[in-house]
Amino acid sequence: MQAVNVGIPQGSPVSPILYILFVAPLHRLFGPAATDRDLHRVRLINYVDDNLLYVASNNADPNARILRKAYNEAHRWAVANGLRYDAEKKDFIEFVAPRTSSAVAGKIELRDGTVEAVEKMGSFRWLGVHFDAQLRFKQHVGIIAASAKQAAWGMAMLMNTQKGMRVSDSRRLYIACIQSRLTYAAAVWWRGMEREEPGRPHTRRRRGSDGRLQIPPPDADTTKKNPESLANAKRLESAQHAALLRAFPAFRTTSQSSLQVEAACPPMRLVLDHCLDRAALRIAGMDQHNAMRARVTIEASNASAILPSTGTSRATPPPVAFDDSRKAVTRPFSTRLTALARRVPRNIEPATSSMQEGSAGALGNHPQVYIEGRADWKLPGAGQVLERTGDSSSIEIYTDGSQLDDGSRISGAGWVIYQEGQVLERNHQCTGQFCEVFDAEAVALMHGTVRGITLASQLNAKEITVYTDNQSVLQSLRSMSSRSSTQVFAVLSLLLQTYLDGNSDCRVAFRWVRGHTDVPGNEAADHEAKMGAEDGCFQAPGALPA
Repeated sequence: MQAVNVGIPQGSPVSPILYILFVAPLHRLFGPAATDRDLHRVRLINYVDDNLLYVASNNADPNARILRKAYNEAHRWAVANGLRYDAEKKDFIEFVAPRTSSAVAGKIELRDGTVEAVEKMGSFRWLGVHFDAQLRFKQHVGIIAASAKQAAWGMAMLMNTQKGMRVSDSRRLYIACIQSRLTYAAAVWWRGMEREEPGRPHTRRRRGSDGRLQIPPPDADTTKKNPESLANAKRLESAQHAALLRAFPAFRTTSQSSLQVEAACPPMRLVLDHCLDRAALRIAGMDQHNAMRARVTIEASNASAILPSTGTSRATPPPVAFDDSRKAVTRPFSTRLTALARRVPRNIEPATSSMQEGSAGALGNHPQVYIEGRADWKLPGAGQVLERTGDSSSIEIYTDGSQLDDGSRISGAGWVIYQEGQVLERNHQCTGQFCEVFDAEAVALMHGTVRGITLASQLNAKEITVYTDNQSVLQSLRSMSSRSSTQVFAVLSLLLQTYLDGNSDCRVAFRWVRGHTDVPGNEAADHEAKMGAEDGCFQAPGALPA
């Protein structure tokens, strides 16, 4: 093999970084950074070599004029950087609200040719999604349904009942080849069978029951059905049924519901709703400075884990307001993105941000902290407790979490602190019914470490060793990339770094100990964790006395 002197290896993480740096000047030509008043209203979205320019207003002619001007600027930038736009690979579509004027530009004349607008009943494809003029995605659903049926015919030869694949393998093939086509980019085009419409605020004064003129309160939120979703779900379930008949040994007359139950494949409307939930959770797990996450807060007024009301969003706002009401900005969930975010439960843990002011970074990079990793666990003697040196300047902490197996799912956290073999403190806490064992382990690690820091300050101890039998907790503490107990790890990291910054001669080590191997400290912490869970059972509201 010879070294490559030019280019970047395929799949290298350097490639997208260099691409962002290269294309950044193009983005500065449009949006809030633009100096031209017209280009200030233009938004640019690009994915590698696919560029999308869009503008919104109440008239079609200004849109065409502004887009022509924006394309000229983009073309000028491309020529200056040795690039060119393919004259044949251009699409122009006008999105018109169904209840507004039907006046459209019809075409747009560019410097390298005229581009006709997509017909009213047509669509254009961008990043695998077919967009129609009214964003109802009927064409997209029809195209992916036909594609799934065609792929199902290709699977038929593999599903012979005598020499074909096993049913379990055919189900995996169906999910990989058919269901993935039917659910591609579902968060974009699927809205669910029902939607919740926020009540519109009133702007005109009305005479109330007391005879005084006043602005009435906003209307109540209403739940409405999505008629286009019902039609799309039927088309997709028809394609699903055709694929299941070829993927599984079933009679042609088998009903949809029976075949779905036997194949363990839910109806498409449930699968698509699950895709929305996954997309919403993905947004909830993003950093608060992520462009998509920041865009969620633009039209949000109610505070929650994913829709915070504090702070100002740095995302690029939409080109125009969504309606003419003065109080439109106070209407929560007024975009499809915010409606998607509303699917996240209110009590979900918010994602921590490493860029947030006052936050602490990963402890794995701190010079005074040692956290065992995968490489350490592969060494001989891994998972064993270090021999005590008899030095009074060291403290050992054992932490553990437990969950009751009686169906109540109540968990508890426990920790025990030693010095020279003597117990300094042992305690426990109930972590409730909605915490898994991982979360209980994280809570125990935080409380045990914080109490150890307090005792170390009082006893002038310089070395703190924390033992836990959960490797996942140590990995999350090392990288600060956990999607669960994010606040617990953030608080632990911040408190520990604050303590170490003021005590430069102290050292803290987090080590893994093999569980249930008769290690006295680990067994004591496990006992405390079980006591914490049992205490939660007796304190639960409505519980019968023991």
